[in-house]
Amino acid sequence: MPERDASLTMLAGVENPWTEIPASAPFVLPCDAATVRAFNDRRSPLDCSRLQLGSLPEPFIGRPDAPIVLLRAGPGFTPDDLRVSDDRHARHVWRRNVLHQPLDYPFYPLDPALGWTEQAMWWRRKLRQVLARCDERTIAHNLLCIAAVPYRAYRYPGKFPVLPSQRYSLDLVEHAIDRDALILLNNTARFWFDALPRLRGYRHLHIARVARGGHITPGYYPEGFAHLARVLGDRA
Repeated sequence: MPERDASLTMLAGVENPWTEIPASAPFVLPCDAATVRAFNDRRSPLDCSRLQLGSLPEPFIGRPDAPIVLLRAGPGFTPDDLRVSDDRHARHVWRRNVLHQPLDYPFYPLDPALGWTEQAMWWRRKLRQVLARCDERTIAHNLLCIAAVPYRAYRYPGKFPVLPSQRYSLDLVEHAIDRDALILLNNTARFWFDALPRLRGYRHLHIARVARGGHITPGYYPEGFAHLARVLGDRA
């Protein structure tokens, strides 16, 4: 049966579907199951775009009201993610995150207790220049990352069918626009602009100069990084 909790389940009338995530693999929402199954059935077991449902999905990381929002393709997959899914503390943190419950490090890849994960090491490389300017806890409380596709895969699936659960993730972006959050878009611009036309032309949107890599640096975001530094400086 899905895990349930008396947590934040609604965001301005849009129900958080992640309250329905099963307690064991395959980790796929009931509302997404048919679409995900059909997508995987059309691909061979060796296809790198197949969704890896034995590991926890990652639709978003961080506080839903964070002032800095990163839009990315998907969470990716490495064999280490299966180990993370089996770790009791990591699962506890993951669950609190998708239910928007308080965490010491809402952007949990910066949680020192999870520093052993490949995900944490990956994010620390991408945020290296941000971490050089501000402490981990402040960054973790002011950063929200939202994925276009919430389920893990070795390679981003590309043209992926619309999932019912994506409506909630898109609503998180809508609210970010409404509160004048800084939005940094690394890749998958076509997906985000098609799904949210009002994002195109949004005054606080910055698109990376380099589509791949995911680094948050002045080189990738010449104006966006300066904006990010001001936001973190005001909250340090």
